[in-house]
Amino acid sequence: MEKEKKLLLPYDACEIDAIEGWLDEQARDGWRLESVDGMHFYFTRPDDATLTRYRIDILPKKVPDLAERRATFDDLGWESIATMFDRLDIYAAARPDAVEINTDEELLRQTVKSYYRRRYIKGNAILLLVLLAIFLLRYLLFGEFPPFYTYLLSSRGYIVWLVPLWALAFIIGLVLDSRIYKGVSNRMLLHREFHTPQRATVRKVVRYTVWIMLLAATIINTTQNSSSRERHHLPFPHEDYPFPTLADISSEEGANREYALREQRYSLSDFGWLSTIISQEEAEAAGDIEWVYILEYHDTKWRWLAKGYANELLRQQDDAEVVTVEGYESAHYWVDNGEEHLLLWDGEKRVVEVTYSGEASLRQSLPVFAIP
Repeated sequence: MEKEKKLLLPYDACEIDAIEGWLDEQARDGWRLESVDGMHFYFTRPDDATLTRYRIDILPKKVPDLAERRATFDDLGWESIATMFDRLDIYAAARPDAVEINTDEELLRQTVKSYYRRRYIKGNAILLLVLLAIFLLRYLLFGEFPPFYTYLLSSRGYIVWLVPLWALAFIIGLVLDSRIYKGVSNRMLLHREFHTPQRATVRKVVRYTVWIMLLAATIINTTQNSSSRERHHLPFPHEDYPFPTLADISSEEGANREYALREQRYSLSDFGWLSTIISQEEAEAAGDIEWVYILEYHDTKWRWLAKGYANELLRQQDDAEVVTVEGYESAHYWVDNGEEHLLLWDGEKRVVEVTYSGEASLRQSLPVFAIP
């Protein structure tokens, strides 16, 4: 027969009536509580097990003499077993006639509610303040808030999905905390009738389900939601590449040109990056002229992502000119530090960014980007 076991506490810390009922059930089955480590309760089954009761004492915020307080309960017939979450002392009845620790229903209710407010409301408020402080610190250090859409499209899967999941878990936690608070405010705590094996099982299943979902999301998105392939020195024309190259802007600059092409699949978009390769000899021969051609595209999962990303990039440019490119709902052109830029959105899920520096004109080459 099993002599030891470890159980996960199925109830919230402030539901002391349910915890006491749960511990009493373990005692009726012959188990004795030996220690507590966080949410884990350790039991043994002694050969001479006797039926006992368990009670919880919620310690005040300031205890003048904790040893004296426990000694008083010892005189009343209670053995101190463990302390849970620093504020909850768990006692077992050392004799059948042990005097009840809590006898005033209203006083117990007010004590539990006060403990709840200190533990949860302040804790959640501190968490929100910390998150807000981190967000504001980013603004103070870098002068801007994180670019939301850029971050989403370039993030690996575990960031994309875990942030909403954790936010959802936080909201669910607030709702559950509210229900728990309402429960301990309305039911008779001294009756210790809230615990049932079915209710404890449901609580544990819900908790494990949330943990497993978050863990699975982390593993799956980390390992599978980002894949890439890179091909260097790719000669053009290349029949599989759907966008214009440098040769379409300047046949002279683009003649016999080689490119580096990187394609990457993120959780929320397929990303492609094409760039000209400039040899050292060519760079030295060009002198001050830098021939640069970079084309990036995002094929996003949803239309609102593409639109938001394009608008986010556009907000960073004060002098962007509205231009017309056939097949694109939105097209903007600007010059920055001698480089020409073109931003295109097709009105659906694709955003294209082009950067060019050379002797030709990107502004005059807009028709080559038209979608047939």
